[in-house]
Amino acid sequence: MSKVADLQSQEVIDYCANEECSAEIVFGQQATKRGKDLFCNMGCLCQAIGAVVITVKGGE
Repeated sequence: MSKVADLQSQEVIDYCANEECSAEIVFGQQATKRGKDLFCNMGCLCQAIGAVVITVKGGE
């Protein structure tokens, strides 16, 4: 019997800590960790901590 993992299986190991997202985080997925919390992507982490994206323009 083969010991190769079933690549079709999507075992859920946690959920995104961003309350507005709460997406499933599956085994093998790349996730972002802050403390004990897991986030499904960097955007969710930034949103959860209140980070904003700005565009810096040169001075005149």
